[in-house]
Formats: sequence, C-alpha cells, structure tokens
Amino acid sequence: MTNEHSDSVETKASSVAPAKATPPVATTVRPARKVCCLLAIVIATTVVFGQVAWHDFLTWDDDVHVTSNPLLNPVSAASLKTIWSAPYEGLYVPLSYTFFAAEASLPQDLLGANTTASGSHLNPRLFHIGNLALHVICGVLVFLILLQLVGDEFAACCGAIAFCVHPVQVEAVAWISESRGLLAACLSLLSIRSYLKFATSEGVSTPSGEVIRATTEVRSPRFSRLDYVLAMLWFFLALLAKPTAVAVPLILAVIDTNLLGRSWKRSATSLAGWLVLAAVFAVVTKSEQSTATMAFIPSIWTRPLIAGDALAFYLLKVTVPMGLAFDYGRTPARVMETFWFYVAWTIPVALFLIVRFRIRHAMTKVSLVIFFAGLLPVLGFVAFGFQDISTVADRYLYLPMLGVSLIVAAMLSRIQHAVKIPGIVVCLLLLAILSGRQARYWQDNSSLYARGLAVNPQSFVACNNLGNLLLKKNQLDQAAAMFSRALVIKPSHATSHYNLGLALTRNGQPEAAIREFRQGITILQVRGMAVKAEMYFDLAVSLEKIGRLDDAETQYRNALDAAPAMARARLGLGNVYYAMGNADSAGTQFRRALKAQPDFTAAKIRLADMLLIEKAYPEAIQLYNSALQERPEDMPRIQLNLGIVFSLMGQLDDAVAQLDDAHAMLERERNSEMASQLARAWFELSDQLHFQGDVTEAIACLQKALRLVPADSVPAHEIQKRATEFATPDQPRKQ
Repeated sequence: MTNEHSDSVETKASSVAPAKATPPVATTVRPARKVCCLLAIVIATTVVFGQVAWHDFLTWDDDVHVTSNPLLNPVSAASLKTIWSAPYEGLYVPLSYTFFAAEASLPQDLLGANTTASGSHLNPRLFHIGNLALHVICGVLVFLILLQLVGDEFAACCGAIAFCVHPVQVEAVAWISESRGLLAACLSLLSIRSYLKFATSEGVSTPSGEVIRATTEVRSPRFSRLDYVLAMLWFFLALLAKPTAVAVPLILAVIDTNLLGRSWKRSATSLAGWLVLAAVFAVVTKSEQSTATMAFIPSIWTRPLIAGDALAFYLLKVTVPMGLAFDYGRTPARVMETFWFYVAWTIPVALFLIVRFRIRHAMTKVSLVIFFAGLLPVLGFVAFGFQDISTVADRYLYLPMLGVSLIVAAMLSRIQHAVKIPGIVVCLLLLAILSGRQARYWQDNSSLYARGLAVNPQSFVACNNLGNLLLKKNQLDQAAAMFSRALVIKPSHATSHYNLGLALTRNGQPEAAIREFRQGITILQVRGMAVKAEMYFDLAVSLEKIGRLDDAETQYRNALDAAPAMARARLGLGNVYYAMGNADSAGTQFRRALKAQPDFTAAKIRLADMLLIEKAYPEAIQLYNSALQERPEDMPRIQLNLGIVFSLMGQLDDAVAQLDDAHAMLERERNSEMASQLARAWFELSDQLHFQGDVTEAIACLQKALRLVPADSVPAHEIQKRATEFATPDQPRKQ
C-alpha cells in the first residue's frame, strides 16, 4: 500500500444524513522507515537538549527536592519507607522520589567528575541525563501513538519531533525538579499507547463516516486483556509520579469515542476504573495542598475567567514561543486587575466555536480537546498553591503538547510529501533553535533568574533568589537591595523578609534585621503556615548580639520547639545562659547539643571552655583535641586554649608548644582579637617560667607577646616593664 492519502470523507450535517459507520483504513507500516523515524526523533531531541547534561542544580526547588532532601542524603531503606508512607512537601508522589533516590544511589562519578558550583555531593549530570532520557522516551511514545492514529510515518515523525523540540518543553526537560512531571508524562503516554492497542484490537469504526488512516493489528483476546491491564497499571504509576496525570482518562475518552469510533457507553465502561483512581488521587492531592495558606484565593465566579486567561496565554505561547521564563507572575490577583481579564476568555471560546461549527476534521477537534484536557487540572478551576506565583507555567504544557503534535501529524498526513517537506523542516529547525537558546537560560541560577527578571520585572521570586546569590558572595548591600525590591513587589513574602534580615544582621545592623525577622514570622503565623526553626534561630542570634538575652532565650526555645534536634539552637541557648551567669544550664545545653550532633565542633569548643573554667582539665583537653582534628580552620583558637590548659596544669613545655603553633598561624591571619588573647597567654606563661627559674624562656615569651600588640599601647608598656624586671635578677617583684 502506498503512503499517499486521500482527503477524509465529510458529511454535511445540514442536508445529508449521517453516513454508515466506516472502519478505519489501515496502512502498512514499513519497519525500515519506522526505524529511521525513531532515529530522527532521538537524534533531534539529543542535539537540542544534550547541553543540559552540563547544567548545574538550581535553587529553584532542586535543593528542596534533591540536594537538601533528607530522604536522599543519604538514601536508605528507612528513607524509602518514608517516601512511600507519607507525602513530601505537600505532595504524595512516591514514584518520583524513588526515581530521584535511584539516581542518587548511582556512583556520582559514573558520567564524569562533578565540576559544577552547587557544592552538592550529588552530580547534577546524572539527574539531567535522567531527564533527557525520559524526554526521549516520551518522544518515541508520541510517535507510536501518532503513527497508530494517522498511519503515516513521516507525519507522525514530524509531530513527535515538534513535541520534543518545541520551546515550551524546555522547562520540563532542563529543570531537575520537574523529573516528576516528565516521569508522570512518560507513564501517561505508555498508558495511552497500551489503551489504544487494546481498543483497536476490538475493532473500531467512526460514527461520522470519516476515514481514519490508523494502523491496526489483530490481537488475541488474551493479549487485548493484557494491553488493558498494562494501560491501567501505567496510569496508576503515573498518578504516583505526579497527580496531573488525572487528565489521562479524559484524553482517552475523547480519542476512544471520536477517533476509534467506540460508543460513549462502551468507553465509559472501559474507563470506569480509571476515573475512580483519578478521583481518589485528586482528593488526596487536594487534602495535602490546603488553600488556607494561599495569599489570595479567587472566588468561584472568577475562576472560569482565570482559566480562560490561562488557556489564551498557553495558545499564544504554543503559537509564538517567545518570551519564555520560569515565572510569568500571572497570579489571579494580578490578572484580575487588568482589562485583559475580562476579554481573554473570548479567545478560547471563539476557537471552540470555530472548531465546533466550522471545522469538520475529527483529528483537529480531538487534538484541541486533548490540549484542553491535559491543562484542565492546572487552569485554575480548582485553586492550587503555585498560583501564589503564577497560574501558568511552561511545564504544565508538557503532556497537553500531545494534542499539538496530533494536529501537526494530522495536517501533514493530508498534504503531499513533496510539498510539505521544505516547510516542515524549516519550522522544526526554527523550533529547535529557539529551544536550544531557551535551554541555556537554565544552565545556572544567575542565568535563570536574570532571564526571569528580563521577561517579568515583577518577579519577586527572581529578586529574592538573585538576592540569595549575592548573599552567598557576601555582597551584602546588593543583596539587601534585591530583597527590598522583592518586598516592594510582594510585601507579604515572608521569605524575602527573612533573607533581608540575614543580609542586615551580617552587615552589622541587628536592630533592622530583628524587625525583618519578626515581620516574616508574623506573616507566616497569620497565614497559618509553619515557621521554620532557622527563622527563630537567626532572630535569636540578632537579639543576642544587642544584649537582649531574655528575648534571645525565648526565640532559641521557639527554634527548639520547631526542631528539637537543632544543635545550633542548643549551642546558642547555652551561650545565652553563660552570658546570664548560669554556667550549669549553659553546660547542660552544650552537652545536649553534642548529644544531638556528636560531631558539632563548635559545641565541643564551648563545652571545653566551660570545663576549663570548672578546672576539669583532662576532659577539656580531650574535647579540644577532638575539635582540632575535625576543624583545622579553628586551629589557632583551639591551640591557644590548649596552651592555657597546659599552663594551668603546670605542663609548661606543652603550653609553649601549643602557643607557638597558634602564634605562627595568627601572624599569618592577623586576627587582632585572638592576637590580644594570645599575647595575654604569653604574658601569664612568662610568669610561670620565671617562677621556675627559666628566665631566658620567660623573656622569650614576653618578646612573642610584644609582637602581637600595637606599639606604644598600654599592653606593650606592661610587657616591656615585665621584661625589664626579668632581666634584672636583683630587683624584687611580687608573684
């Protein structure tokens, strides 16, 4: 059979009775051509998106889901049990986190050393290649689905490549966190593919009389039932990967009744179990994602208009894929403030009317319905958490692009090959170029957030996250400016208040920082959201800096209520008690900090300091030595304290050795505060050496002390006076 196609047979509803159902025209698929098409899809997708393998982790949720996810660092049997037994970050998607766990369990140098700047022990290359592999598999599945529906290898191949290289797919592929959506889409497409095999094996016809050039195959009832079971299994797994897969039964129902010719009753019977599963997962997801914490919840009557705006936006981006970004800032509140809110809905409605009354081609109608059905869960008819940032996002288009690819394939299947090849090649090449350019914006945090601000200057998320990057570089003034800009855009953004507080306290402005910390905490409490222990902790640190010890104690305790195992809060509380003069309580907190985190070096040092005061010298030495091995960067401070301990114990040779090591490092580092402490230690040690009759060593200690203090200062005069006394043996002096 040739691959030339005749136009579909149309019935005129106005004057002609419906034609008798006509079975689909089966086409013969040539294996060699099919293999070539599959290779073209794999190569095109890899060429466009291969660059993502060298991209880094992002602070746009990659830290939450992967790099800082306690269930993946490290992966264990207990963490896998937790993944499957409870939601994580308000979403029950255990299969996706199991996929992450599998990637995290691989040797992280499997594909080369980790050369990125994220600082994570996990290698982002493994995760990015995992995304790319899922995307390639999705492209192959789309091709197989299109081939089964249109029966034309070339048309199906072009439709699948359009699906793979369209720029709106970049976010899903280049963003590691969206592995969840990619996995769900992959399993959804597997489900659709298996269901089509099941449905076409039963024999189909088109009620409209239109000829569908679908590929069919004769399968035994046993294999038909297997296809059905597999289809339902894939759907169930897709729901476990991400609940947006709830749209699959509607997509299948539309294909089933409009392209495969099965009756609604027959289709509903086949899909009844699917609908039950979809309803269960929808209820579970909604229960885990309460709208009570949302800053703005649109009223019921406005939601169709919000959905219309979102659908119009998506139609525009699919048609003209320019100006793409991770945050469009298209929140319900912002959209409702514009005149466009009252007009945008007319675009999808007009398109619906045109398709319904003017277009008779079944594939076109079904394609648009698939597009709409895939978006239905995220159009805003039901409020969802991400609407605080934007109702629309490129990643929501991933599975709905199956409808777009079907339109492409259906149109090309009706045009002669010689005519369509140049045009389609140019279009696909243009899409590939735009996708390659868009993918580069996702290579690191700076590029992503700068692009976000360029497209949407009102992106408080981009401002906040750019501020975080500046904060890590210790560019405190610039960071504070970015956080302030974020708060001008969204004054109720608690995280930006907290981050601004961090910038201010590190810049020596603890009073201003306290105001920001309190504001962020208040916003979260008013919205009924949990306050993270870190917010209480940093507020306590700032209060401690300005001497408000009672308030600091309260906030440290709040931090411990939120995170009982937070060793830093125990340490801070111990420091507050010590400053209050309550040494016993301070020591208790230092010990509890070490119990919670045995390798907590700072707690070891503080407890050793306490023991030094209590004259528990052996235990203090043990803790100092342990800290010295764990934290070489604190070596001068630890060796100084060890020198003091040995001096108090009368082990003067050991004291000199420790102080000499500390002295050598401090002369390089120029730490004035510690240099003053070391000078005092040398001064006191000189007394002990002189008392034992080692005058030469005593004077040497004083000379070392003299090098650590400013010339002509009071300590310098005291040291010189003492050296003169030591050098004059007949002069009496009081010990």
